[in-house]
Amino acid sequence: MPLSLKAASTTKVMLQMMQTKSQGLPTRKRLNEALEDLYDASLNTSASLLYDQLEAKIGLRFVDPKWLDDAAYFGQLLALIKDVLHHPLFDETLLNQEKSFIIDDIKTKESQKSYLASTMLTDLLLEGHPYHLPSKEEIPSIEAVTLDDVKAAYQELIVAPCLINVTGPLEAEALEELVKALTLTPASPPNKLNFLKTPIEVRDDFHHPVLMHQVYRFHVYDTGVYRNDPSYPAFQVFQHILGGDSDSILFKTIRETHSMAYSVAAVPSIKYGLLIIQASIDPEKTALYDAEIIRLMDEISTVPIDEDTLKMAKLSLQEGIKRNTDSSGVLARRALQHYLFDDPFEVDKHLAAIEAVTAEDLLMLAQRLKKVYAFQYGGENA
Repeated sequence: MPLSLKAASTTKVMLQMMQTKSQGLPTRKRLNEALEDLYDASLNTSASLLYDQLEAKIGLRFVDPKWLDDAAYFGQLLALIKDVLHHPLFDETLLNQEKSFIIDDIKTKESQKSYLASTMLTDLLLEGHPYHLPSKEEIPSIEAVTLDDVKAAYQELIVAPCLINVTGPLEAEALEELVKALTLTPASPPNKLNFLKTPIEVRDDFHHPVLMHQVYRFHVYDTGVYRNDPSYPAFQVFQHILGGDSDSILFKTIRETHSMAYSVAAVPSIKYGLLIIQASIDPEKTALYDAEIIRLMDEISTVPIDEDTLKMAKLSLQEGIKRNTDSSGVLARRALQHYLFDDPFEVDKHLAAIEAVTAEDLLMLAQRLKKVYAFQYGGENA
């Protein structure tokens, strides 16, 4: 679905309503009981941004029928899926309940200063970007969703391009039945996405004053590295060495050596071609912290990473990939990214690309970095 704030808000509300009750199971209690009776099957929905498109995701976890001595089980499961997907129950009472739940969840997040800091950063930094929706307008947009909006969004959903992703060794006959139950209409699969490489412009530094014991400080760098970039494996290794874990340059220098920050990390944002160094620090140490960040970034762009550090970083990344490769969530994400972006599905290709990264690759990448923004949430007025 094309991206807009109204579409995102309406889709979020619609999906919440669909996973709460249906025409055949017209109360939250009855739907939950039906899932529980199906050996604790679980149903979940989510709406997320996928570049300039909106992704509506409906997930179902269930027991493979071949492991159960229950002839009626799979037919009952398919009937529930069909009812939820094909016969949703949209009414004003449920609409208002789900809008209230969603808004309460947003307000709970907004009580956390770390959440406010990160959302203010992205709203300021990405204002006008084609892949960003402003967080500050989310609650009014949810409040404005009507029942007619939800019904119209559902009509779009049932004819939208659909990708069905099944993880688990279902037998062929059961898989065919499941796919039929999941298919809302004979819709075409999604087109591969052609994403834009939209560099972030250099912006004036910004300080949002709030009285806090620890302030959040962000340094944002344009990397020039986006999805499918040949230098992406080098970027992964670079980010890991710079600020990926407790063995990173930032953690050892900023926290352990100088005791400037409680936490510090380098966070990638590949969709926007960014690397964000973020820390929670004492307000009185911000000037020293900024000077040390400048020194470290200058050093890493002029002095090659030593071979032992490079070897350990690559090994750490590879082990992390191997540990997570077979979980259902990772498999589903890898399949989606392979389909939409031609990312290699085979883990061995990813591991080999990381192994091939050299110190010279990291030096060249570091020299491409350009600082575009610094943002501080907390502390007194400058």
